[in-house]
Amino acid sequence: MDIKTPKKYAENYTPAALSAAIAMIRDKKMSIKIAAKNFGIPRSTIRSRLSQKNQDQVRADPDTSLTHKEEMELEEWIFDMQNRGYSVTKNWLLDSVKQFLDTNNRETRFMNNRPG
Repeated sequence: MDIKTPKKYAENYTPAALSAAIAMIRDKKMSIKIAAKNFGIPRSTIRSRLSQKNQDQVRADPDTSLTHKEEMELEEWIFDMQNRGYSVTKNWLLDSVKQFLDTNNRETRFMNNRPG
């Protein structure tokens, strides 16, 4: 007996594709089902965006506290500590990030500049 497993979608569509799909549906050029298939967007996502008042707005991610370069340096530090025989715990990592942010007088959305 086969049990149907629900399809899992990774968000591999762009906001532009979602906007285009919604425009096609509103202009009655495509159905929701066909637009979902053509643009690779789940039908539930399209239905949800069609029913919302601000369906064209996409929620932006919050700004990052560290730059990409700083994150790479932190990653190198973790690997260096691992090679020296130390395992970096979560608390040690969070305290290190806090110390870095405090040293550079950087304001973040974290309480007391400590993530997590």
